[in-house]
Amino acid sequence: MSQLPFYLSAPAACSYRAGRSARNLFVDPRTKLSGAQREQLASLGFRRSGPTYYRPACDACQACESTRIDIANFRPNRQQRRCWKTNGDLIASWSLPLHTHERFDLYRRYLLHRHADGEMNPDDEEGFERFLCSNPHGQTRHLLVRDPAGSLLAVAVTDQLSSGLSAVYTFFDPQLTRRSLGRYAVLRQIEACRAARLPWLYLGYYVAQSPKMRYKLEYMPQQRFIQERWSSASD
Repeated sequence: MSQLPFYLSAPAACSYRAGRSARNLFVDPRTKLSGAQREQLASLGFRRSGPTYYRPACDACQACESTRIDIANFRPNRQQRRCWKTNGDLIASWSLPLHTHERFDLYRRYLLHRHADGEMNPDDEEGFERFLCSNPHGQTRHLLVRDPAGSLLAVAVTDQLSSGLSAVYTFFDPQLTRRSLGRYAVLRQIEACRAARLPWLYLGYYVAQSPKMRYKLEYMPQQRFIQERWSSASD
């Protein structure tokens, strides 16, 4: 790890806490990482976005806490069991992270409905390719969820590590609210970890002050990376 080229980003507006600035520590995206290095970065709370591995490094804030679900001890709650039953007719499969018209169209519809504030550009095909279809180290897969007629309903971009799976980003049909497809994608990733006997599902950063991060609290037990160590979280 000491041989990796790390950089600190310039301050920018925080995506999670209004009125605050944020900075990231990141590895030079041109670096070819070994499997052991990717694993160690995950163990130190780093996440991947496109070709870049990063970790928040804000001067006066430590609100971002990398989160991972304890697979061996996870038990679905009533809401999750209902979601699993409701979607019993769906078909899930794994694919290479390909940039197809079908996947990009679903991504566009998701952003237009869920991010209408313009935070992300739904027509940015280059951005879609770079951040959700790149496979810099051969470890990325798309979990595809389809209905019985074959229509694509959800895509979960997932990295494969030796210690678990890492949920990078999920997008889905925003009109099918009854199905709770975001929850279903997480449950599918948990089942994939169980099938492969992997101990963790990395679920990105939890920020207590951000309402859009509250959904991560329903997947217990979990650990969070706080003060340079993984600790069990109760809320």
